[in-house]
Amino acid sequence: MKKLAVSTLVILALFALVLPVSAAPSKVLTKTLLDKFLKDLPGIMADLQNLDDDVIEDLDMGGEEEDETFNPATIKSEMKKAFEQPEIRKVLAKYGWGDNFADVYFAVLFGYTCVMYEGFYAMYPSPETKSYIDQLKALVHQDDIAMVKANEERISQAVDMDD
Repeated sequence: MKKLAVSTLVILALFALVLPVSAAPSKVLTKTLLDKFLKDLPGIMADLQNLDDDVIEDLDMGGEEEDETFNPATIKSEMKKAFEQPEIRKVLAKYGWGDNFADVYFAVLFGYTCVMYEGFYAMYPSPETKSYIDQLKALVHQDDIAMVKANEERISQAVDMDD
């Protein structure tokens, strides 16, 4: 009986360690936040381009080297650090953004990328594309992806992906 109790505690402890890591992403986007983000993004990007090269370099895909594996979770982690720089926080504050900007930015960026890859996957299915879609979906709430999909044209114009 004692072994069973200890075994149960060990299993519960393991679940406690694993569950937070594999928890579904939180919903981030609302129509109001998305509208504000799309309105502010061109100005924010223009202001960021005027910062010192060292600061801009940190925003360049989280500082990843070209030969490293493209990993959305790593990019998100590294770029969140870059968003904490005082110069960048000052630009964001100018537009009324605080700590939530990074979450909105990633919900839109990764949600949009996911929608684009899903379209590509529908035409040209491959295990690599499916794997990448799954990685993105692990980082963005399904409701956020749905909102991005519903606003795909507006987002495309705001991020100027076609140029």
